[in-house]
Amino acid sequence: MTAEDAYAIFEAMAEIHNCTHKLKLIPPTEEEAREAEIAEEIDKES
Repeated sequence: MTAEDAYAIFEAMAEIHNCTHKLKLIPPTEEEAREAEIAEEIDKES
């Protein structure tokens, strides 16, 4: 599941409970972004 998909689920739940103002999307750190790129490369090689 991508971060965007997970956020969309949380956003839908927040809308149901009328608390979307509490949502905060935190961008990945440089290390997390690097790890995601490596994981994608491994997936492509498999």
